[in-house]
Amino acid sequence: MVLDVPPSAAPLPRILVVDDSPDSLWLMSQLLEGRYHVLQAASGQEALCLAATEPAPDLLLLDIVMPDMDGYEVLRRLRQQPRTASIPVAFMTSLSEREQVVLGRELGAVDYLTKPVDVREVIARVEAHVSQRQHARRMEVLGERLARHLSPGQWEDLFHGARAPSIRFAHQPLMLLLVQSAALNGSTSEREAFRGELALLALQFGGELDRFERESTVLLFDEPASALKALRAMQQRHDPRGLRLALHDMQAEVARFEGPGGLERTLVGGEAERVRQAAEEARGGVVAISPAAYAALRDELAQSHPGEVFTARYTGPAIDSGKLSAM
Repeated sequence: MVLDVPPSAAPLPRILVVDDSPDSLWLMSQLLEGRYHVLQAASGQEALCLAATEPAPDLLLLDIVMPDMDGYEVLRRLRQQPRTASIPVAFMTSLSEREQVVLGRELGAVDYLTKPVDVREVIARVEAHVSQRQHARRMEVLGERLARHLSPGQWEDLFHGARAPSIRFAHQPLMLLLVQSAALNGSTSEREAFRGELALLALQFGGELDRFERESTVLLFDEPASALKALRAMQQRHDPRGLRLALHDMQAEVARFEGPGGLERTLVGGEAERVRQAAEEARGGVVAISPAAYAALRDELAQSHPGEVFTARYTGPAIDSGKLSAM
């Protein structure tokens, strides 16, 4: 089976523009479209509804003077609901009196932009706020994930101590090798022994084991061919019928940091979970491969390896039937 995995390009940040003026909504959409996914609301009530959707906006650009509910009241209500309380809000208004600015800051506004807008200033400040928001989200995901694996002291040192500056986030191309085995459902010693073997296997071929992935065991490779070599080595060492394997080439959101054992890397997006779900129907001894992975490994897959079986449910160009077998 060739996996039908959703596209993995990084989604555009979401900006919610709230203004009762159609001209202002149009102008802001024109300024931001292409860089961001722009949502529009012409009233305070509509803004509250859109802000509560998933995924939440990364930033609200909120007009103050509106007929049904002014921007201050919209911000008050946003802060009262857990789902919307942390969304950053920047006021956009023609009001410029100092008391208005102070009130907005007291309510929790992160910025205050006056109309008519300065195009370069708006874009620069929106980019800054969105970057801060995305970094905070990634840190939250990473902190939650690592809390399951690090001791309280190690976690504190990484996020608030000497190792905190080592945390970096990136969106980069990776080949994911997903591994499922009965050994991972055994005793603690069996699981740790198998994962140790996978870590050494990944290292041998220039990759690394994501030690912090919750739902699946995933090996990360910068080079697609290295992932295939690791997969073939695994099949030689274990009965392929006891393994469930999947390959997917994608743009992945990754965190790198200095862990207790040195530099570590872990997925902070949902990439591994999407591959795991797509690969669930693959039976033991058959490697599930996504169209992106097949395209990246076309030449390597053309080289014959005894006993190697990939699934053939593929709607793209014809595949050598000697390499692939129907499920």
